Amino acid sequence: MDFAAAVICEINDRFPHRPILSAMKIMNPIEWPKNKESLNDYGEKELEELIGIYGVANAPNYLMPIIDADAIRDEWDNFKAIILANYENLPIDDLLPLLFQYHTDIYPNILILISIFYSIPFSSVDCEKGFSRQNLIKTDIRNQLNNDSLHMLMMVGLHNVNVMEFDFNNALKIWYQSCKRRIK
Repeated sequence: MDFAAAVICEINDRFPHRPILSAMKIMNPIEWPKNKESLNDYGEKELEELIGIYGVANAPNYLMPIIDADAIRDEWDNFKAIILANYENLPIDDLLPLLFQYHTDIYPNILILISIFYSIPFSSVDCEKGFSRQNLIKTDIRNQLNNDSLHMLMMVGLHNVNVMEFDFNNALKIWYQSCKRRIK
């Protein structure tokens, strides 16, 4: 099972009966009908659902539309045709980089939606890991750490660099150069 299919299954399991999550599936060509006649009308209802969320034209001033509702309707039919003609059997993991490399100017609104869908975190594990690391670093004894120091210590703690591969000489050199130090 490829990554995109696994993500979709995980979303369906965690959030059943959510219209936006059901609508997201139209951006995965593997889910598309195989015959051209069915593909012509495929995704229209789901696209309207997404437009209702991300392309609201009469939203309050503080909610600017993220996509152009009229433009994405025009992009959708052409997008399906291009995918069917050029990328029909390509897995989505290989398709996405090509879309962003070669079609950003042609399908900007569709690629905005795809960017949103693939940036939604499906788990809070990374967040929880960050908070756990912060609690290990900033203790009652070390409560005076400033934000920059805490940030740097968390980055070191979260990136799990192998100590055997770390260049301590270069780190020492940078530390010496950061301000005047008395070297014995």
